[in-house]
Order: sequence, then structure tokens, then C-alpha cells
Amino acid sequence: MDLTVLRTIALAALVLGTAGTLSTTACRLGLCWVDPTLFPAPLLARARWWTSHMAAAFRGSLVLILLGVVGLVLG
Repeated sequence: MDLTVLRTIALAALVLGTAGTLSTTACRLGLCWVDPTLFPAPLLARARWWTSHMAAAFRGSLVLILLGVVGLVLG
């Protein structure tokens, strides 16, 4: 594989990981400030799902950041 392709993949992983980290952080802060029981039923189900899966999404985003940084350093 070409070095440019590897750097592009590493940069994409870094950008996606950063976006995921920022969005899960914003979601966590938003759910701390808002009472989710006041949401309509479809949003309440989504808020409960995000609350239970937020840690896994955050860890996955951190792994993408790490892979992106390692790829850029080694590439």
C-alpha cells in the first residue's frame, strides 16, 4: 500500500475519533443538564440507548484517535 494512502486512512481515523469523542462528550453533558424523563417517548428510548452505550462509543472513539496518531507517527 502506498504511504499516502496509509496517511490518509490514519488521518480519517483521527478525524472520526475526534468527532466521536466530542459528540459523546456533548451528549453526556447534555444528558446531565436535562431531565430525560421529560422527553417524548421516541426520544426517551434514544436517550436511554445512548446512556447505556455511551461508554463503549467513547472508548471506540479513543481507539480511533490512538490508531490515527500511531498511523501518522509511523507513516
